[in-house]
Amino acid sequence: MAEILNTFYHNYQYKGKMERTLVHKNSEWHETFQCIFTSKDSILFQQRYVALHDYPGLLDVTVGGHITYDEKMSDGIREIKEEMGLDISFERLRFLCTLPESLEGLFTDKEFIHIYTVEITDDEISVIDFQDDEVQSLYRINKDEFSKFSKGQIETINGVSLDNQTSRFFTQSDFLPYSSAYFTCVSALIERNL
Repeated sequence: MAEILNTFYHNYQYKGKMERTLVHKNSEWHETFQCIFTSKDSILFQQRYVALHDYPGLLDVTVGGHITYDEKMSDGIREIKEEMGLDISFERLRFLCTLPESLEGLFTDKEFIHIYTVEITDDEISVIDFQDDEVQSLYRINKDEFSKFSKGQIETINGVSLDNQTSRFFTQSDFLPYSSAYFTCVSALIERNL
C-alpha cells in the first residue's frame, strides 16, 4: 500500500495529500520526525545501510522517518522501534525545534523536520537491535567535538562504532547533505539541552 503524506507550501501552510513517491518526485514540502539519542557527553549517529536507494552509507541522526497524513507527531516514536528496537515513550523526548530543510541528492527532498532528543541509558544501548534494513551501524561522537565540527572549527570528527568499538574519522561529506545552518542549530540546541 502506498504511503500517503501531507504536503505543505514553503511557509508551512497545508497544501494537500500525496503519495510519497510523488512527494519526492515533485519536490513537495512534507513532514519528518527525527530523534537524536544522547548518552552522557555523546551523540549517537546512524550510518545508513549501504544498499539503500537514498543516501547509502552516509551518517544521519539516530532515528528519522516520514510522518504520514493520518499520524500525529507523537506517532514518530514508531521509528525508534522500527530502527532501533527500543520502546521509548514520547513523554521522554525533548522537543528541540522544527526546521525547514532542503536536501539535494537523487531528488530535492524538502522537509519540515521535527527534531527531538532523548537521553538513553547504557542498558538501552546494550539492547539496541536494528529492526529493518535501514541502519548499518551506530557511532558515538563527542558532543563538544560535534559542536566544533558543526561550526567549521574542525574538518574531521572521530566516531566510535557501538558494535565493535572501532574508531573512524568522518568529514562533512560523510553526512547527509544537510545545510550548515541545520548542523549549527542542532548542535547548539543539543548543547543547551544536555
